[in-house]
Amino acid sequence: MPYNIQLTDYVARVELTVRESLRGARVIALIESDIHGDEGYWERVYYVAWQRTDQCGTHRVCIDSKWHQACFIGHYDMTVDQALRDMIDRTTLTL
Repeated sequence: MPYNIQLTDYVARVELTVRESLRGARVIALIESDIHGDEGYWERVYYVAWQRTDQCGTHRVCIDSKWHQACFIGHYDMTVDQALRDMIDRTTLTL
């Protein structure tokens, strides 16, 4: 669903992306992991734990300077505690 606003509140953008991409899921926790920048382009990376009525999970959410945002590399079918632990564990990984 397109919006006529450009959210510079990055947490709000993460919440909106999760809600739209994951069928109404809500963010229960997030960790900002990395901010990459290079000659006019930047990207912020967040790891989120999310919850829906049927399940919990985690995703990596990226937001860039071109006003794109997306959820990547999701883990599903977790409890709230598992999702929170997975989110924390994912921030310590190096790719």
